[in-house]
Amino acid sequence: MRKLPNSIKSPPKGTPVGLFFLLCLLASFLLSADLVYGATKRPVPRFVSLRSNEIKMRVGPGREYPVKWVLQRKGLPVKVIAEYDTWRQIECHDGTSGWIHQSLLTGNRTLMITHEKGKLLSSANRDAHGIAKLAPLTLLPFKLKDCKSDRCYVNAFGTKGWVPKNQVWGLLDDE
Repeated sequence: MRKLPNSIKSPPKGTPVGLFFLLCLLASFLLSADLVYGATKRPVPRFVSLRSNEIKMRVGPGREYPVKWVLQRKGLPVKVIAEYDTWRQIECHDGTSGWIHQSLLTGNRTLMITHEKGKLLSSANRDAHGIAKLAPLTLLPFKLKDCKSDRCYVNAFGTKGWVPKNQVWGLLDDE
């Protein structure tokens, strides 16, 4: 009879094999939970925004890591893609990623216009007409509950309307 490697354990005597298998499955699920929920037990990925106008993005999760970029736009939407202790690995709209301390981020959501010819529309209907043009990189505060099918309701500098989801950065595919 072959000996099992040290990393593989057999069930204790008297334990039904099915119960042992179920316990192993449960343990693997609990260990993999950090892949979907980070250290804060909040979903990863998720969107947040920058709290201030000058934020150092580092190559690793700690002050001892060198600064990779300095982000200079309060309210910029960023995607949290990983968590380590009080540090968040974020991704920007251009694919750049790095680590930021959690205190430099806020849960206030914003959308950023990425489309060259962004439009603010009069309604969520498909036949809605444009009421304003939105320049690329324009930031728009919004509430996720105000997103319907393929559009989100925003207040663009006092003008309220709907922006198509395919013209913005700041939403997950299923939002």
